[in-house]
Amino acid sequence: MNAEPPMSFVLIERLNGRVVGHARLCPLLTDENGCWIESVIVNASMRGRGLGRIIMCGVERAAKKYGFSKCYLSTEDKRMFYEKCGYECCEPVLNAGSNTLLLKSCRLRKLFAPSEEKCKKKDVAASSKPEPWPSDIAVCSKTAPHAPPPPPAPVRPLSGVSASLGNHAKRTQYMCKVLT
Repeated sequence: MNAEPPMSFVLIERLNGRVVGHARLCPLLTDENGCWIESVIVNASMRGRGLGRIIMCGVERAAKKYGFSKCYLSTEDKRMFYEKCGYECCEPVLNAGSNTLLLKSCRLRKLFAPSEEKCKKKDVAASSKPEPWPSDIAVCSKTAPHAPPPPPAPVRPLSGVSASLGNHAKRTQYMCKVLT
């Protein structure tokens, strides 16, 4: 069991011990005041009873306990539910979900830090650990060119994919709530 996020919240029915809901709370790599809520699920047979709101209130309470002031999430089809919970549409948010802990443990968090943090020179004299690069070389360069853009999408749609999606293709909506 994790003592701090990322962590899962499970709603269990008292009578029979059946899992009826779940949500996961994760820190964000790019916003220390923000957290990411993912995998919010209520068993289909139990929907319409307020369980989703109960899960969201519990996760938000935990987020405040751990010092977060904003919650972010994404949805493809439950926008109205989250709006009723106080969420508003926002710009996309870079998140690693429950993999945040892995990125932290592998010291990859710097990849997501603002460029000012990434471009500080390493100070070998202040560290007793050997550095993998000379102290006079910056970790990155502000003037370095950005990575090239991804290749263009295929001209022809993959066979059967667009036909099977039809008008049912879902659009991800990012949402945010400031915790009070």
